[in-house]
Amino acid sequence: MSTVRITSGIYKNAKLQVPPSAHPTGERERIAIFNSLGDAIKNARVLDAFAGSGSLGLESLSRGATSADFLDNNREAKRVIKENLKQVFSEHVTSQRQNYNILPHTVIPGLTRNLVKKYNIIFADPPYDNPQLQVVEKLLNFLCPSGLLVLSLPKSLSIPTFPTLTLLSDKTYARARILIYQKN
Repeated sequence: MSTVRITSGIYKNAKLQVPPSAHPTGERERIAIFNSLGDAIKNARVLDAFAGSGSLGLESLSRGATSADFLDNNREAKRVIKENLKQVFSEHVTSQRQNYNILPHTVIPGLTRNLVKKYNIIFADPPYDNPQLQVVEKLLNFLCPSGLLVLSLPKSLSIPTFPTLTLLSDKTYARARILIYQKN
C-alpha cells in the first residue's frame, strides 16, 4: 500500500495510507489547491467526496477546518480512512477536538439520507475512469451559498459547467485538471 503525507498545518508530515483502488491527489496538487483556497479553509465545514485515503479532508482539518466528512462507497477506502484518522489523531496531540464523520456508502445513490448539513467546501475527486459528474451535481445541493467546489478530473475531459456555479480556477498538473468553482 502506498502512502502520502499531509503537507501543512498541525498534522504536517503525518503519513496516510492510500487504498490500492484510489488515485491519490499528489502532494504538488494538494499544495496548489490549498494555496488557492487560502483562508477559506479556516473554520470551514468540508466534505471530502470520493475520499479514497481521506487526504483532502485530513489536510483541511490540519489547516484549520472546523469539520470534515468523508464520503466513499468503497469498503477498503472506508477502512483506510478510519485507520488514517486513528493514526493521525493518536500521533498528533492537539488541544482542539476534531469533528469528523465517515458517511455510509448508502449516501451515494440518493445523497439525501445522511447528508443533511451544508458545506463551505466540497472536494470531489471521482475515479478518473468514471468521473460520475451526475453524483458531483447532486453534491452541489449541500454546498453553502458562496461555497466552493474543488473538482479533480483527468485533463483529457472537457470542463464541466454547472448552472449554479462560476468557474474560478482551472489548473493542470500531470494527468489532473483541478477546477475550483464558487456557488452563485
